[in-house]
Amino acid sequence: MFRKLIAITLLSIAFSFAAPPKDNPLSIREGNKDKFAQMIAPYIEMAKRTFPDVKKKFLAGVYQKEHRILQVQITLSDKNGLNEMTFMKVLGCKGDLFQGTVNNDLRIVKGYAAGDTVSFMQNEILNWVVVDAEGHEEGNFVGKAIDAIQYKNVGIIFEVVFRKGEFNLKYMQSIVGDEIDVDGILPKAVIDEAADLLKKIYRKKLKDGDSFEENEKFYTYHVYDFVNKKFVE
Repeated sequence: MFRKLIAITLLSIAFSFAAPPKDNPLSIREGNKDKFAQMIAPYIEMAKRTFPDVKKKFLAGVYQKEHRILQVQITLSDKNGLNEMTFMKVLGCKGDLFQGTVNNDLRIVKGYAAGDTVSFMQNEILNWVVVDAEGHEEGNFVGKAIDAIQYKNVGIIFEVVFRKGEFNLKYMQSIVGDEIDVDGILPKAVIDEAADLLKKIYRKKLKDGDSFEENEKFYTYHVYDFVNKKFVE
């Protein structure tokens, strides 16, 4: 969504994002595990809260008709007591009992492999994502939160129209790093605050003598420190 727009916008925007190692799991030091768990807990709750509607659509065949796949994330455990969050491609469910296949390579737990069929209960689901053939995602709140934690800074992008002396901002997208979509994890209050801060900046520019073309669209952004919950000056 908005990928062409964002690509053009980023040519003139220098986000100070530090990319994590590609294709590596998030590395968490032992002493930071509790803090990390606290940080992602709201997004697990968000996934659990929104999943019943997703389940209804899956049972009604909506995603199947749209050629989209429902995946959920659960924690697998092995006989050595090791745990690992993994994605399961949902095959079906009866009541609260689900069946799916392991949909990613496992790095920690033993005894499971990609493609294995596993049964699990709905209360074990920690995250969900609906994916189409082109990789476009719906949901994945926990995964997006982890991306935002890794990159730390989230770019909140707006479309701006200057009209009759006022700056009208329309929220477009939240991204980290190289156009990684993290829409849905920032509270509306944060997005609204970003818009208010930008309006103040542009009003000052106008007062200082900058000119803006009437009814002409342009794009701007503010950077939000997702880890420390504050805007970057």
